[in-house]
Amino acid sequence: MAFIGIDIRKLGDFGIGTYIRNLLLELDKLGGDHKYLLFKKPDEKTDSLPPGMETRDEASRLYSLSEPFKLGLSARREGLELLHCPHYVTAFAPGCPMAVTIHDLIHLLFPQYLPNRSALRYARYFLRRAARKAAVIFAVSERTKADILKHLPAKEERIVVTHNAVDPRMLREPGEAELAEARFRYGLDHPCVLYVGNLKPHKNLGIAVEAFARFRKKAGDEWRFVVAGSEAVDNEVHKRIEMSGAKGAVRFLGFIPGRHLPSIFRLADIFLFPSLYEGFGLPPLEAMAAGVPVVSSNTSSMPEVLGDAALLVDPQDPVAMGDALLRILDDAELRRRLIAGGRERAAGYSWRKSAEKTLSGYLRALGRAGSDL
Repeated sequence: MAFIGIDIRKLGDFGIGTYIRNLLLELDKLGGDHKYLLFKKPDEKTDSLPPGMETRDEASRLYSLSEPFKLGLSARREGLELLHCPHYVTAFAPGCPMAVTIHDLIHLLFPQYLPNRSALRYARYFLRRAARKAAVIFAVSERTKADILKHLPAKEERIVVTHNAVDPRMLREPGEAELAEARFRYGLDHPCVLYVGNLKPHKNLGIAVEAFARFRKKAGDEWRFVVAGSEAVDNEVHKRIEMSGAKGAVRFLGFIPGRHLPSIFRLADIFLFPSLYEGFGLPPLEAMAAGVPVVSSNTSSMPEVLGDAALLVDPQDPVAMGDALLRILDDAELRRRLIAGGRERAAGYSWRKSAEKTLSGYLRALGRAGSDL
């Protein structure tokens, strides 16, 4: 039996939140005599989490200077045997071995997208510290593992690859009434190319807009590019929309509640994910599970995750991207193959497998104390 603490303060985040929630649900199903203690934000709702896991309020602000001190103090006060930090900011002096999940190295590889040099110094310090101090490092893809080994002082034998998977809530087939509601609420009464995710610069939406505009000139004016994401879009994207002639055909839906996402995916005709860099990249896998053909990047983890079940293109080439969209529209056999292959590909990833590897990593970490504290 082990007493394991897990920092779940990013439960409300889109990607890491999906990771945390499904990991906890599957760890609970694995059973055993292990006791889990979850450190949450004071106002965080935990209705979706296993009822048998205890929680403690942890008020330290994410990415603050006080965060690692307060988290370490909480770990010592509770007498943990292991602390899992599911993002790269690890606790100071937790009094026990630590596990850490590194989802990507976006801050190191694309520092131009950080708000200032202080943010870069913070990310660089804590990523390097996590690589040195963690008794086990969970990487969400083989590509992320390779990036960690290349850019951080990590030992390969301490890295465990635990792939993400589709959230089971996304697999639910919405009924006709739900589809009709989403169609009306979000104005999805045109054929559309869909993007779902955050709207940060590395997501490459400017090139996507240009690619869509090229596609639309041949596919027809009725097509729309629908973007679902809660952040503000930078001025570069708006400039691309103006220059491309696609103004009025690009629609920003903002934040989409989770209960509507299964319908949003299933109302799309093609899913476009043009990101420059991903540690894993859940949205295109979710689109595949929903039966939507995918065009994505041929960079970072996308070839590993999507394989040949998507059309992969150079994310810097709007012509190739637009042509890929047209191929799916014009080639019925290709579309059928991508839909069938995508569903099969998505089904091959499992939160159960991820949880099993995570628990195995925990048990390995419990034997690594001493200098790693």
